[in-house]
Amino acid sequence: MFSGDTISKCDLFNGTVEVEHILPLSKTLDDSFANKVLSTRQSNREKGNRTPFEAFGSSPSGYDWEDIGQRAAQLPASKRWRFEPDAMEQWEERGDFLDRQLNDTRYIARLGKTYVEALYGGQGSKEQRQQVWAVPGQLTSDLRYYAGFNNLTGLRGGNQKDRTDHRHHAVDALVIALTDRAMLQGAARLAKREDRIAHGEIMAEMAEPIKRYRKEAEDRLAKLTVSHKPDRGFQDAMHNETAYGLTGLRDQKGQQIVVTRKTLDQLMPKDLHRIADARIAEVLKDATDGLSGKAFTEALLEAAKHIGPDGIKKVRLHEPMSDKSLVIIHHGRNGRHVKAYKGDGNYCCDIWVGPNEKWTGEVITTYQAYQMAKADKHWWKKPVGRDGQTLVMRLRKGDMLELEKSNGERSAHIVSSFNINGRISLFEHFEANADGRTRASYKGDSPLKATFKAPSTLQKANAVRLSVSPTGTVRRLETA
Repeated sequence: MFSGDTISKCDLFNGTVEVEHILPLSKTLDDSFANKVLSTRQSNREKGNRTPFEAFGSSPSGYDWEDIGQRAAQLPASKRWRFEPDAMEQWEERGDFLDRQLNDTRYIARLGKTYVEALYGGQGSKEQRQQVWAVPGQLTSDLRYYAGFNNLTGLRGGNQKDRTDHRHHAVDALVIALTDRAMLQGAARLAKREDRIAHGEIMAEMAEPIKRYRKEAEDRLAKLTVSHKPDRGFQDAMHNETAYGLTGLRDQKGQQIVVTRKTLDQLMPKDLHRIADARIAEVLKDATDGLSGKAFTEALLEAAKHIGPDGIKKVRLHEPMSDKSLVIIHHGRNGRHVKAYKGDGNYCCDIWVGPNEKWTGEVITTYQAYQMAKADKHWWKKPVGRDGQTLVMRLRKGDMLELEKSNGERSAHIVSSFNINGRISLFEHFEANADGRTRASYKGDSPLKATFKAPSTLQKANAVRLSVSPTGTVRRLETA
């Protein structure tokens, strides 16, 4: 795949050729056939623990990336996408089931079966042990398909399981509950046959009794509220690792101008106007005018050699940053040294109602949460005071809200995130992989758009916090 060398039959067995994981095994744990190609030992060593593009496409190498791409285009689709520049991002979004995960699932099923058998009195009699059985995942999948349960109300799967909807777990649970030992024995006999037509006919007949529950399943699914466990902890990164210097300047929008250093090979054409030294910026702009990519970097580095007596390797860059985003920390003896950092996350959004009965929001950053925890470890249980205002609710990621739609219906939503200005991102409670499906780079099925709400629009929607227990009991929480 990489060198383009022809592999002879002899090469397959004399050590010249090795099995290569397209995406690094150490990063993906993917030992499936879809992640493997044959490679010469030399190519395998040069590729190392990188994706094909990282190894041969993003930097000069002895391999022709265009030729590699042409060979990759002849591969099955399950292998082909792994040669794309954003293959690792695609891997994370696809959420592929690994061989290792499947094996772990089988092992857990065996342990679960043994544990439940023990609940009937030690190892129990043979009759007692026969009251417990594990249903193979493939049988559940087949019964769900032939019973027509993949497209129950709300599910978008058609003839396949809809993994973008958390409620598919409830459908699986129902099918498993309706699978008796006779079905299990019939599936075992069927697995020994190679007649696929007979397989479909028998599975359809086996799934027939399950179909009678379709109407009840649809009604129940429409009323079901998915239980999510919110993360109430604030133990997260307080701020970004990059340190900034304070200049005392502000831009036209009133944002503080901070400064940081970057090596020249990290710069993009759009960064040149941010260089603090106007003279250096002008020289580098003239030297790289109209260039991009590798040519831009090479011209930039060459021009930098002739700036000053010894040339330069780094430049200072200006960056505007809002006061809310800045984390200012004093270092050294008596706090003489001051560095600024960009806040790396927000802990919660407090919703307040003032004397005018209008809802407003205030975001508490992760850094602020840490500072308040130093003063009072139980601070998060208490409202952070606002004179003359009442705390309506404190929202954290993973919390659930019930909102009223324009038609009067009410629906449950999960809080995904909120920005420093209090704009809250929400998804309906059943949406799975919601964050991944909203990214511009997402290439899977059923992309998703978030619902954005400000505190004032939450008030118009008569928002109420919900608590959903693991067993599905829904409670409305009127206060924070």
